[in-house]
Amino acid sequence: MVLLPTGMRHAGQDIQSANIKNNSQNDEFKIVGERLLEIADLLKVAFLKGDFPIIGPLLTSTWELKKQSNTKSSNKTLDEIFELALNSGADGGRLLGTGGGGYFLFLINPAKRYDFFIKMAKKFPDLIPEPIIFDNKGVISWTVKG
Repeated sequence: MVLLPTGMRHAGQDIQSANIKNNSQNDEFKIVGERLLEIADLLKVAFLKGDFPIIGPLLTSTWELKKQSNTKSSNKTLDEIFELALNSGADGGRLLGTGGGGYFLFLINPAKRYDFFIKMAKKFPDLIPEPIIFDNKGVISWTVKG
């Protein structure tokens, strides 16, 4: 797994306000929320079983649902970053938090990581991927600054 900063601050408050309004007025929004909860359960089981081939597509599904439920969650640049990541070897991913910026989380087969880093750096040299690992303490992210 890799964290990729977008170089943009997320628009949390604006997006959350719209989400709260949508939730109370829109049945489709509620259906999206229920589907996100279902996918979260599937992700938990996949991680516990080590079923990595389905984790990437499930993460991508949550990103697509987030964009569907609130158009402020993404923009042209975020969509470009995401598409390039998928075309550079990521098995799937999503923008963390409410959207509009922050960090992407991508699942990448270790055999494709080098290509991913090289291709992303060519198009977005200022966005430095941060590898993460899981251990018995949870998620750890190491950033090396030169």
